[in-house]
Amino acid sequence: MRNHKRKKHPIKKPANMLAPIHWGWMLAVFAASIGCLIFLPFARSQIQASPNDSTILPPVTSTSSPIPNGSDTPGAQQTTGIFPLSVGGPIPVPANVLHPTNIARVIVKSVLTSIYAGSLTRTPSLGALAILQENLTTGQQSLHLYQTSQPVGALTILTVHNDILTLATQKGNGSFNLATDRFHFS
Repeated sequence: MRNHKRKKHPIKKPANMLAPIHWGWMLAVFAASIGCLIFLPFARSQIQASPNDSTILPPVTSTSSPIPNGSDTPGAQQTTGIFPLSVGGPIPVPANVLHPTNIARVIVKSVLTSIYAGSLTRTPSLGALAILQENLTTGQQSLHLYQTSQPVGALTILTVHNDILTLATQKGNGSFNLATDRFHFS
C-alpha cells in the first residue's frame, strides 16, 4: 500500500470574521458596566443610615399577622402598621432618589405592600412615595415611585385604611389612593 500524503490547503478566512465576536464582547462589557452603575447607588443606600432616625416617633400602629400559606417560612409573623425608619429595615430606593420620613406595611390578598414616604432628594419640595409590593405566594416583586405634582414638601404616613393612605405634609394633610395611584390634597 502506498502512503499518500494529503496536501494541506490553507483555509482563507475573511478579514472581517473576528469583527462580530469583537463587537459582541464590547456590547457585553458595556451592558455589564451599565448594570453595575445602576446597582451601585442601590447598594450604597442599603448601607447608609438616615440622619432622621433618632427624631422619628415610635410606631403609630402595629399588628402582627401570619404570612399566608405558600410562604417559605410557614407560621412566621410579618409586622404590619406604620413605623419609623429605624424599625423598617433597608429602603429599596437609593438615598440620592428618596429622602424617607417613615414606612407603612400592609398585607392584602397575599401581597405585602411596603410604603416609604418622604420627599425627592434633589427636589425636597416634592413629596414622594416608594411602594414595594411582594406577592407572598409567587415571590414576584414590583417597585414604583410616585411624586406629588404640587410642592407640598416631605410626606409622612399618618394612617392606612383599606386602599387609602392619610398623609401629613408641611402644608396640611392629603391622601393617596393605592388602588388608583393618585394623590389628593385639599
